[in-house]
Amino acid sequence: MKITDITTTHLHSPEGKPIQDATIPTPKGESGGRGQIFVHIKTDADIEGLGMTYASPGVIDVIESSLKQELIGKDPLDIEKLWNDMYWKVRGYGRKGIAFCAIS
Repeated sequence: MKITDITTTHLHSPEGKPIQDATIPTPKGESGGRGQIFVHIKTDADIEGLGMTYASPGVIDVIESSLKQELIGKDPLDIEKLWNDMYWKVRGYGRKGIAFCAIS
């Protein structure tokens, strides 16, 4: 089984109660409200995975511009290797913040 595609969906409710730190803006630069980013992982076996992370600025960009290319074609069940590959791909972004939200 191999990963064939990775897409993201950003959901944001300006009316929602913020989770965690209300000072973190959304990917659109809005502060407050409640949001989540969902990451959809598709495989050649028609099995899909779903992950989610905080809707902080840059997370979608890191996923789509760096991590997606790193993961396409790899075995989704080899979690430790995938995590290690993602870590080394984004290590230049720092060891916390958006890079690790994207990996999560």
